[in-house]
Amino acid sequence: MLLTLKDDWDHPQHYMRSEGHFVGRRRELDFLVDNMLRKKSGSVLVSGNRGVGKTALVYRALRKVIETVP
Repeated sequence: MLLTLKDDWDHPQHYMRSEGHFVGRRRELDFLVDNMLRKKSGSVLVSGNRGVGKTALVYRALRKVIETVP
């Protein structure tokens, strides 16, 4: 599986760091991981108010996918 992230994001890619903690959103996390592992293309919209953990959710899903794929 190839995960390509744009280099022009506002923040450096830090999804591999294990800083902080992640609580809850198990259903949403499982949904994202499942979609990343099963689908070859497409997109998922993650939306919500500022500061609710959207980026943390996506980075946690990326970490789980990378740990799952050999």
